[in-house]
Parts: sequence; C-alpha cells; structure tokens
Amino acid sequence: MPPLLKMLDAGILVSVSTDGSASADNQNILAAARLASQYQKAYHKDASVLPAQKVLELITVDAAALLNLNAGSLEKGRLADLTVLSTTRPNLVPTRLTNVVENLVWASDGSEVSMVIGHGKLLRDGDDFKTLNREEVIDKVSRLSEQFDDYCAGAKLKITGTGAHR
Repeated sequence: MPPLLKMLDAGILVSVSTDGSASADNQNILAAARLASQYQKAYHKDASVLPAQKVLELITVDAAALLNLNAGSLEKGRLADLTVLSTTRPNLVPTRLTNVVENLVWASDGSEVSMVIGHGKLLRDGDDFKTLNREEVIDKVSRLSEQFDDYCAGAKLKITGTGAHR
C-alpha cells in the first residue's frame, strides 16, 4: 500500500494510472482511481480521505502535471483531450451538478463512454471507432491469442494467472 496521503501531504506530485492488459484486468482509469481511493480509505479506516474531487484530479490535472503535458483540464491553449460520458446510464442515475464527480468516481463502470477526442481529433463516437477498424483489431488479437495457445501447448508451458491459480 503506497503511503499516498503522506506523499500528498509532503507535496509530492502523485497520479493514478492503469496498467497494461497483460497484467491488469482493464484500462478503466475511473475504476483505477476509485480503487486507489478505496485502498486508502480502508488502510486509514477513514472514509473521508481522498474525496471524489481529489481522485478526479489525480487522473487529470495531476497526471498531466506529473508527465509535464499541456493537458489535464479543458482550458484555452491546452491539448484538446476529452472523454464524454452518458449520465443517463442506470448506474449514474440520478446525476446532477451536485453529485456528478461522485457519480463518475464511485458509480461508473466504463460503459458510459460515448465519445473520445484526443489532440482535438474525434477517436470514438458511440461504438464507432474513427481511427481503428474494430473488426480487424479483434481478428488480429484473436489470431495472436490462438497462436500463443498453440505455442504454449507445443512448448509444454503452463501459464497461470496473477494469483487465481493459488
């Protein structure tokens, strides 16, 4: 458990990120932020630590500052990166101005993403990926997975999970 609160209190710039698919379940940054906060709340036995607003900052403005990127917030002169989420998904209802940040951090599951813009370019609109051929990517990943299984079988390798095999 990283001493996140001590690091923040000491003025250390901290961010939350996701790991790659090979070693993590997903790249859902809101889920990673939620988990980081829940770990700290449990560790410190204090539900008030790392409130939703700070958690959101850890994955936006603080992450951009840590990486020395001109991004992280929607301001003139910054990179135009934006993810639009639908607040009408059942898990986010009701969402109002008074609870939008809390809902994003505590109730989102990733299915709410309706649009992604990166560097000012539309990358995803609904289920339509603008820069990738979804079927081609799925086909390539499926073929690579089959090849990997064949390789493991031929090499008599047994690959186990990240603790699930215990």
